Amino acid sequence: MKGSRLLQRAHLFIHVAVALFLTTLVFTWVIIPAAADIESFHFTVTADMRGYHAYFGDVLQAINDGPGPGAFHISIGDIDDTIPENRAIIDSNFGTTFLWYPIIGNHEAETPADMDWLRNEYNNGNSLRTPLKTFTNQDGPPGSVETTYSWNYGRAHFVVLNEYWNGGTAAGSDVARDSDIVSALYDWLSEDLEDNTKPLVFIFGHEPAFPYYRHVGDSLDKYQANRDAFWALLEAKGVQAYFCGHGHYYNKHQGDKDNVGRVWQFIDGNAGQDEPGDGLTYLDITVNNNRVTVNTYRDGGTGIFSLFESVDTLYWDSYQDPERTITNDDYASPYTTAYMKGTGFNTGNYNVAYYDAGDNGGRQLETDENPRVVSSDGVLQSQINLSSYHEATPGTWHALVQPAGSTAFPSDYNTVAAAPDTYGLIANDSFQVEQSAIHEFPTVATGIIVSGVCFGTFYWIRKRERAIINS
Repeated sequence: MKGSRLLQRAHLFIHVAVALFLTTLVFTWVIIPAAADIESFHFTVTADMRGYHAYFGDVLQAINDGPGPGAFHISIGDIDDTIPENRAIIDSNFGTTFLWYPIIGNHEAETPADMDWLRNEYNNGNSLRTPLKTFTNQDGPPGSVETTYSWNYGRAHFVVLNEYWNGGTAAGSDVARDSDIVSALYDWLSEDLEDNTKPLVFIFGHEPAFPYYRHVGDSLDKYQANRDAFWALLEAKGVQAYFCGHGHYYNKHQGDKDNVGRVWQFIDGNAGQDEPGDGLTYLDITVNNNRVTVNTYRDGGTGIFSLFESVDTLYWDSYQDPERTITNDDYASPYTTAYMKGTGFNTGNYNVAYYDAGDNGGRQLETDENPRVVSSDGVLQSQINLSSYHEATPGTWHALVQPAGSTAFPSDYNTVAAAPDTYGLIANDSFQVEQSAIHEFPTVATGIIVSGVCFGTFYWIRKRERAIINS
């Protein structure tokens, strides 16, 4: 009886050991949830609706039927005739408390009542709404306090420019000339961008730097030296895009007058005054963690809106080519190298840090500090050999990008995810890594050790059992 009980215990021990081994093995294959993503959001943009209220209402209805108005709506000038009526259309479609940023255009600049409304909307909400200045973090310079300003939202910094300010401080200086980036406005913008800590920057003004079809020669290009200095500043500060109106026709342009550079200009067609024009248009800009996409919707004169095109101004992800086929960011044997590719980056040097799916959101495995000089086409590439890290945790990994010279990435992912600005985070891609892409050695070794212990224990118990029976 004693030997039989000992044998039963041996069998029980072996079963428990095997169960523990299998549990450990299964656990190493479990995909650990990712830390919370950096904030994603979208916003919408219109321009040049003027007194065509019915058409403007159609555009806003199309936004409601499509992507929705987003976190806020921006109208890039020529919203007069009258502004309160267009605000009422915003109210009826998006709600009376919805946040709307109306920007000065040439028709506002020539209409004193419009300017009074815009100044009051910024300072006191025209006694109907929360003042716009409540939502900004930087007033404009003296002379253009209420019509030039900036604010932050999520991972992005937004700047509104009054391009009709003459740079003076006397009353009426904010409507004293035709459009231009005068030296005082340039200096204010330069300081604002220098103080910015957000990785994404969007600029808004009514008149194009590079006009298309209409107003060629009498937009910002009328003062070419100032226009060129303005655009060079946007390039130097890593601005994603400049949004403008005035031309009534939708157009996109990348780079300077010679098409050199990474900053995009988007002329937002029109949302009402369709003569002349190429149909009603609105933009939906999405910021999805590591990706900025400008989606253009148009009706082409048909009254039925559809997506016309999408432009990625910044993109960072694993990629596919004929020799390296990675499907859905999912790395498993035989794919043991994560190839990363980004587009829309400004020329310069970058660091890329990789984190596994371990404790506290993942630990840093390595930082690719070999300066990644981005070519003129804005492409950034990096890679990591997953099988080099035998003790790495499978699950959701991250590849982060920062400009060279930024604060060094921390040892755990959650720290940088909680304070992306501190580390100059520009882009963040997540991808799935299975145990088979890392290396089999830790799992196999564990199996051998556990199996050896089980066999040794079983052999010792059987030997002990025979001794008891023989005695």
